[in-house]
Amino acid sequence: MASGPITSWQIDGETVETVSDFIFWGSKITADGDCSHEIKRRLLLGRKVMTNLDSIFKSRDIPLPTKVRLVKAMVFPVVMYGCESWTIKKAEHQRIDAFELWFWRRPLRVPWSARRSSQSVLKEISPENSLERLMLKLKLQYFGHLMQRTDSLERLMLKLKLQYFGHLMQRTDSLERLMLKLKLQYFGHLMQRTDSLERLMLKLKLQYFGHLMQRTDSLERLMLKLKLQYFGHLMQRTDSLERLMLKLKLQYFGHLMQRTDSLERLMLKLKLQYFGHLMQRTDSLERLMLKLKLQYFGHLMQRTDSLERLMLKLKLQYFGHLMQRTDSLEKTLILGKIEGRRRRG
Repeated sequence: MASGPITSWQIDGETVETVSDFIFWGSKITADGDCSHEIKRRLLLGRKVMTNLDSIFKSRDIPLPTKVRLVKAMVFPVVMYGCESWTIKKAEHQRIDAFELWFWRRPLRVPWSARRSSQSVLKEISPENSLERLMLKLKLQYFGHLMQRTDSLERLMLKLKLQYFGHLMQRTDSLERLMLKLKLQYFGHLMQRTDSLERLMLKLKLQYFGHLMQRTDSLERLMLKLKLQYFGHLMQRTDSLERLMLKLKLQYFGHLMQRTDSLERLMLKLKLQYFGHLMQRTDSLERLMLKLKLQYFGHLMQRTDSLERLMLKLKLQYFGHLMQRTDSLEKTLILGKIEGRRRRG
């Protein structure tokens, strides 16, 4: 029998009221679990702090670097409190961007009627002070902290998802494997059509990504750098879950490549044949993109201050270090691959 909503209950004889939201440790908890209410509340609190410091930010006697430090010390902690657990949607992103531009215009004394773009305001302040950038940094730090704990629920869930996905890919009758196969076939069909919207979008995304990687102040470049550093740190630890997962994936991939009837081997064969076909065509988009990538890579390798050159240097040094160790997983895998190719040859 269906029952109505619970309005109150008793604990040790005390009546506890049911509410739609409440404040717990400084954060607003709602019945639906939505973070938008807490984000709005934090932005209002930050706006209140900025209003209280209005006389300081409008003063001409205080230099701009001091005002920026005041914002980072007094406004940012109020706004970003508990942001590690936020689920920021598109509407919240827009609110945060609008709030950020509002409070940066005050110390710069830039009115809305000045017709200055948001990019010029952020450039004058300096990009490392971006509010969303600092929020993302805190989220990544918190995620890394959770992944280091062996008893964390998040780590267990990620491990179970990967194990379940691997289990589905091993079953030849699984719906997920069939869907993945159809998606790859459909994607290959779209890439062959020169007038397809998906091909054009992929081209624009790659061009935009290359543009972001050229900018030394881009958030995407910083995130990629941090991810690679974190990945290298995990690969050095012999007890890391990520290293074990990579080992199992490589072993499973090698097992699939040895089976002549495996779907993965057939797909890889078709991809290589299709890639060879595209490279023979002088008018193919893929050939042009590969040519531009190689030219851009050569340009980066000539620059002594490029991030990519430094990353490649560190990777080669790390690879040489692994090859010197007799107990390294990577050395064993490479030797196994070479031996497997010799046997097949």
